[in-house]
Amino acid sequence: MLSAYCRLTYSLVVIMLETTSSINIFAPMMIAVMVSRFVGNFFTPSLYAVAIQSKGIPILPQKTPKKSYDIEVQEIMNKKVMSLPSLCTIEQLKFAIINRHSAFPVTNTANRLVGLIPLSMLINLGKARVFYDKSKITSQEFQPIGEGVQP
Repeated sequence: MLSAYCRLTYSLVVIMLETTSSINIFAPMMIAVMVSRFVGNFFTPSLYAVAIQSKGIPILPQKTPKKSYDIEVQEIMNKKVMSLPSLCTIEQLKFAIINRHSAFPVTNTANRLVGLIPLSMLINLGKARVFYDKSKITSQEFQPIGEGVQP
């Protein structure tokens, strides 16, 4: 039942072998677990797949949709990448929010990628007025880097 519902396979067999202390039932138990997993995959999604879908966690499917086979990346990508420095000014933040990209790469002072910040987080940080203390930051750290956002 656990194998069909949660798609547990090998770990379930190991747990059962440890509780029964009988190696003689390994093969029948492994066959039963694999058959129940196969039957479960045929009829319903797993417990974890349902939980991920209900929470709205964005996970890519295992297979690409057939409609997207003929689409090249250059057709959907933005050719001018807008990045934000890890320490940006209010003007750079406003410029990024106005351009309405869904997310922005964040670079450090060595122009290396350190992460990705979604637009919603930029807006929330601006609303909450979460700013660095200017007295603790040198003026060099505020300079735009490379292809970064220019105010």
